[in-house]
Amino acid sequence: MWDLKSYLKRDHGITTAVQLRARIESTVGVIVCEQTLRSLLRGPVAPRIEMMQLLCDVFNCRSDAFFLLTPNPERAKQWEHDRLNGQKPAPLYQPKVLDGGEETIDVKRETSVTSKPESLHTTYTDPRLLYRGRILRRRNELGAS
Repeated sequence: MWDLKSYLKRDHGITTAVQLRARIESTVGVIVCEQTLRSLLRGPVAPRIEMMQLLCDVFNCRSDAFFLLTPNPERAKQWEHDRLNGQKPAPLYQPKVLDGGEETIDVKRETSVTSKPESLHTTYTDPRLLYRGRILRRRNELGAS
């Protein structure tokens, strides 16, 4: 049960993410973006321990003032039902799977005395540097045909 919004309103008079941000900055000197705080006020999908600790430090409270975990018998029954029906257990955390729209790129690094080795830094400044070899090969292929 996540009840941060009503806790802040009831005990501290804070109703908006802007007010919460100002309180955090003035109390502990930590900057948190308002979008993150709005998400916390709505009820996060997976609250981070660091964020809960920050809130406890700022408001000098325990996490059970706004966050409480209790057993969920309905969910446990559903899992038991699924298990009895032969469903395989689902992993809690799944690795990201590339869909068909994503492409992996093999980058071959050139190392010679006359040329600089490519680095990721160059991809942020000018992506043409990273793909220079491909562009030249493509131009040569198009020119030869």
